[in-house]
Amino acid sequence: MISSKILRLAAVFTAIVLAPLSLHAQARDFHTQRVVLDDGNGNTTTIQTTGAANGTFTVPSNTPNSGDVITSTTSGGTTWQAPGGLPSGTVIMYTSSTAPSGYTLLSGPTILSGANSWTSEAAVPTYRNVPMTGAINGKIYVVGGYASSLAALSSMDVYDAASNTWSTDVTTGTFTGRAEGSAAVVGGKLYVMGGNKNPGYSTDNQVYDPVAKSWTTKAAIPSTGRYGPIALASGNYIYLIGGGNGQNLLNNDVYDVSTDTWNTTKTGVALTSVMSGAVGAALNGKFYLLANNVSPDFRSYDATTNTWSTLGVTGLTSRQSATLAAANGNIYAIGGVISSGPPNPPQYLNTTELFNPSTGTWSAGISNGLTPQYGAVSAVVNSTIYMLCGKNGGASNATLNESIISGTSIYYYVKN
Repeated sequence: MISSKILRLAAVFTAIVLAPLSLHAQARDFHTQRVVLDDGNGNTTTIQTTGAANGTFTVPSNTPNSGDVITSTTSGGTTWQAPGGLPSGTVIMYTSSTAPSGYTLLSGPTILSGANSWTSEAAVPTYRNVPMTGAINGKIYVVGGYASSLAALSSMDVYDAASNTWSTDVTTGTFTGRAEGSAAVVGGKLYVMGGNKNPGYSTDNQVYDPVAKSWTTKAAIPSTGRYGPIALASGNYIYLIGGGNGQNLLNNDVYDVSTDTWNTTKTGVALTSVMSGAVGAALNGKFYLLANNVSPDFRSYDATTNTWSTLGVTGLTSRQSATLAAANGNIYAIGGVISSGPPNPPQYLNTTELFNPSTGTWSAGISNGLTPQYGAVSAVVNSTIYMLCGKNGGASNATLNESIISGTSIYYYVKN
């Protein structure tokens, strides 16, 4: 929500794209033609203004649409409007990594409005090592995983992000107990695929309907059972990529939710480490995979063209068992472990880094407050990233639940 802070300027604003963010700057006088807005989290944004008349700028009271600009009105106030009719050379801020028509990218993103620290939430009530998870309508479903005894669990815990509480759905149908599978959400339902039943690698493909509170078994994974695959959704399709069954699997099998059938003709990818340890996230129609390897191997997959691309890793910390999440137009690599073997103890990380798909670059994110951990699963609810069931060798093993508001990405564009 945009706070109604008043900024006194030595120039009239021509256009600023802000799209909802919180401005924490206090009312003050500026005697230059630039204004620096501080979002209260150590991030600053410089806005170039034009014109010579003194004026007072107030964040508009009307509700903006995504990507609206701020312009002055004839009465001396301000309003949100679409970014049209602005003079050439005008620099605007915009919340999309795709340039609006008639503009060229200058720089970005600058992350605004996000939290400056991770927050500890209500702990997962059941010890779950490497469970499967997905978010539906503000709730996070955490299913399966290994118990502390290494038995594969068949139970599920449900987290309500709004109330920070856990519950257990009374369900019909049977979920096959397993860990190290993968899950994807399509049509408001949670599809859980593959995993390790300990013993035995699973070909199970089961869907949970949170409205009916029921499990249903669907067409089994073709060819072979597998643990550690990556399930990513695009439309009515779920792509099940990689995994292992004692050897590295390069499969890229596609499940059609509407017909309950599989397509096994898509192109797989060989990462530089075992695919069963890779992690993935989906963003804007593309899939991103990070290999479980000390030397990072980061790829993207375009489902439309069935092509893979190798992406840059400069600025990405080398580690194993990180978690990947997609939020706010960025890919987040979180946590992980550096382990060189005995006699050196493992080093658990709370490192958080962001990949910007539009620039192809990595930058540092917020690590403050995050418990050093590896092997967590993630879910995103309303731009808030949740890290669940991470391990760090302590008493809180596999019950951690920590979150951070990912913030608003601001990109700078110049009018052509």
